[in-house]
Amino acid sequence: QLLATKRDAPIRLLEIGVDRGDSLRMWRRYFPKAELHGLDVKTISLPDLECALHAFDQTDREAVDRTWADGSLDVIIDDGSHRTEDQLLA
Repeated sequence: QLLATKRDAPIRLLEIGVDRGDSLRMWRRYFPKAELHGLDVKTISLPDLECALHAFDQTDREAVDRTWADGSLDVIIDDGSHRTEDQLLA
């Protein structure tokens, strides 16, 4: 319900915590026009999915600022470390 109005919009979505990419595949189906980004601490390859993958820690402020300097992300989903401290920093 919270994201339904954005479903057919060309949004920029970041998911923190990619693992095997299952939820990124779900977001691709739900947001067909989105520019998807996945962030994980380990390098991941998802050749079946059109998205940008980034490998660094969600608490690395310099890497986050460097990667999304323009601040133009529309949706951020934090499914990363699940530690409160890390979530607050992210």
